[in-house]
Amino acid sequence: MDKLEIRKLQREDCVALRNLVQELADFEEMPDGPKLDAEDLEKNGFGEQPLFHSFVAEVENQIVGYAIYYYTFSTWRGKSMFLDELYVKPSHRKMHIGSLLFDAVAKEASKNSCCRLDFIVLDWNPAAEFYKRRGVIDITEKEKWHYYRIEADGLQKLIEKNLTDIHLLQKYHYLQYIDLSHNNLSDLSSLSRLPYLLYLNVSHNKLKDISNFAPPRYLTYLNLSHNIITSMKSLENFWSIVNLDLSYNFIKKIPRLHNFRYLKYLNLSHNFIEYVQHLEHLNIQELNLNFNCVKKFIFINLNKKNSVFVNLRTLLMCHNNISSLKFLRDVHCLRLIDLKDNAIEDLMEVFHLDSLIYEIDLRNNPCTKWPNYKEIVLFSIPSAVFVDGSEVTESEMVSATITFNPPINLLASRGATQLTLLEQLNVPKIDDSMTSYDENSPPLIILSGPLAVKKLALGRHLFLKNSDKIKYCRSHTTRKNFTNNIENDGFYFVNHEEFHEMARNGEFLTIEEILGDSYGLHVSELVKLKKEKKIGITQLDLLATIQIKIRYPQVKLILVFTKNEEMHRQWIEDKLRIFRWIKNSSKNLWALSIHREYNINNVDSMIDSEEMINNMNSHENAQKKVSQEIISEKFEADNILFDTSFQKYENINKLKNEYIESILKSRQVYLNQHLNNPGFYSLVVVYQNKFEND
Repeated sequence: MDKLEIRKLQREDCVALRNLVQELADFEEMPDGPKLDAEDLEKNGFGEQPLFHSFVAEVENQIVGYAIYYYTFSTWRGKSMFLDELYVKPSHRKMHIGSLLFDAVAKEASKNSCCRLDFIVLDWNPAAEFYKRRGVIDITEKEKWHYYRIEADGLQKLIEKNLTDIHLLQKYHYLQYIDLSHNNLSDLSSLSRLPYLLYLNVSHNKLKDISNFAPPRYLTYLNLSHNIITSMKSLENFWSIVNLDLSYNFIKKIPRLHNFRYLKYLNLSHNFIEYVQHLEHLNIQELNLNFNCVKKFIFINLNKKNSVFVNLRTLLMCHNNISSLKFLRDVHCLRLIDLKDNAIEDLMEVFHLDSLIYEIDLRNNPCTKWPNYKEIVLFSIPSAVFVDGSEVTESEMVSATITFNPPINLLASRGATQLTLLEQLNVPKIDDSMTSYDENSPPLIILSGPLAVKKLALGRHLFLKNSDKIKYCRSHTTRKNFTNNIENDGFYFVNHEEFHEMARNGEFLTIEEILGDSYGLHVSELVKLKKEKKIGITQLDLLATIQIKIRYPQVKLILVFTKNEEMHRQWIEDKLRIFRWIKNSSKNLWALSIHREYNINNVDSMIDSEEMINNMNSHENAQKKVSQEIISEKFEADNILFDTSFQKYENINKLKNEYIESILKSRQVYLNQHLNNPGFYSLVVVYQNKFEND
C-alpha cells in the first residue's frame, strides 16, 4: 500500500486544495460554484484569526483528499463545529481515506470541547449512507429543520429600504432616535419639525446638502456618511452636535465651524480635503482624517499664548500627504496618532510631539528607513507603549536610552576613547609633550560645575594670587572673542577649521560642545607646566572633567557650586549672551551681553591655596570635608537633556528663560555625580552669601 498521511493544511497546499474544491463542484454538478482562488484560500485559512481549518490526505507527496471545517456557536449548548466539505479523489477511494479524514475532524471537535459536529449532504449523494453508518442524525427528517440561505444580492436588497419621502415622520413630535440609513433620501426638511430629536443616522443615502434641514435644538449625534455631500457650509448652525460623521463624501474644504462648541468626535475620512483649517480652537477629542489628500494644517489668527486642539486625544491621518508635524507642536493632550502612509521623510519631525503619546503609527513613511528609526522614536516619545502596531518591549526602551541618552560616565568614556584613538592614529612626535615612564606628570586642578558659577574667575584669581606656583591652562575654543578681559585671558580663540585640524591630529586631552561652540584642552598646556614646574588649574564642564580623569593621572577635581539658586540665576542673566547661531533679530538682543567685573569675594569655602599647593607637590591626596550643607532643597530632575537647538524659539525672552532654566536644572547632574561617586571630587567650593552687585 502507498504511504498515506493525514495532516493539517499548510500554506503551500492551497493550490492543490483549490483544484480538489473544483473537482468536488464538478461532482456535485455545480462547476461555476467556486469563486475563490488559491490566494483567497491562503488569506482566509491562515493568520491570527483563520476563517476555516482543514485536514488533507497525502499519498506519495500528492494531496488526494481534504476536509474543511470551522467553529460555530449554539446559544443552547455553546461551542460547536461545522464540517463544510469532505472529498476524496475517485482514484484513491476504497482506501478508507474518507473515514480517516472524517475521524480526524471528529477528534479535533472533541479535543476542542465542541458540543456537536454539524454538516449537510445532498439528498442524492451516496455518501449519506456512509454517514448514517457512523451514527449521525438527519435533523431535517427527525426535527424538521430546514437550511436557508441569503445570497449577496439578497443581502443588499434587505438593507436598502428605498425610502424617498419621510414627511409622515413629522407627525411623531417626540421622536428622539431615528435610523434612516440605506435609503434613497435627498431631503431632510421634514425632520426639522422634531424638536426632541437626539440621534439621526442618514448614512448611505443620496444627500447632496442639508441646507433645508433646520437642526433640532438638542440633536447631538448626526451620521451623514456615504452620501454625496460636497460642502460643510450648511452645517454651520448645528451648534449642539457632539458626534458628527461625514466620512465617504466629496468634501474638499472645511468652513468656519465656530458654533460647534460641543463637538467632540469628527469623522471626515475618505473625502478630498487638502488643507485642514478652522478646527484648531474647537473642543474636538477625536479627529478622523484618514484617506484624504491632506498636505498641511493652516492656523488662522492663532494667539501664541493659547494652545491648539486643547482637548484632542486621538488623531487618525493615515493615507494623506503630510510631510511635517510642526502643527502638533502645541497639542498637549494627544494620546494616539495614526500617520501611516504619509510623506514624512525627516524623522526629526517627531520631536514636535510634546504630549504624552501612548500610541503612534508611522508605517510606510520614508522616515521609517532611517538607521535606528525605532530608537529615535522611543527616545523622542518615551511615553509610547505601542509603535507601528506593536507593543514596545523593555529591551527596546533600554536600547533607545543607551543610544541617545546614555549615562554621562558612558558618554565621557566614549569621548575619551575617541580622543585616544585619534592620538594613536597619528604619527607619534618625540617632543616636550612626551613623558618618560619614571617621570611624574605635572599636577592639574580642574574646577568643575554648572555654567555661570564663576569657575573661570576663581581659577584666574588663584593663578594671579599664586603665579609663582600656579599656571592657568587655557582651553582652545571656536567661540566668538568678546571684549571681556577675564574671558579673553581664559581661552585661545581659533576658527572651526583650526580646531578640527588639531582634533584630527589628536592634540586635545578633552573636547566638549557648549551652545554650538567647541572647547578643547590642548596637550601643549601640560608641556608648559613641565617646563615651568608649576601646578596647572583650569575649568571644565562635567563631561570633559570625566574625560580628563580617565586620560590624565595627576588630576584633582573641585566642584564649584552655589547653594543659593537665586544668586545663580542672577549670575546666569549677567553672563548670558546669544552667540552666532541666532541669525535673525540682532537688533533685539537687548541686555543679553552684560559685561560685569567678576567678584569672588562671596566664596565662603575658599581653597586654602598654600596648603593645596604643598599637598599637590608632595603627591598626597587633597581630601577636605566641606562643613556647609550643599543641598537645600530636593531637585525634581534626575537626568537633564540640554537642548542647544535654540533656533526653534522665535521670542528672545522665551529663549533667555529656557536657557536659564536648563542651566539651573543641570545643577542636579553635578550633585548626583558628587553624591553617587564618593571621592570623585577632592574638594567642594560653595558660594553661600547673598549675591551683591559688583
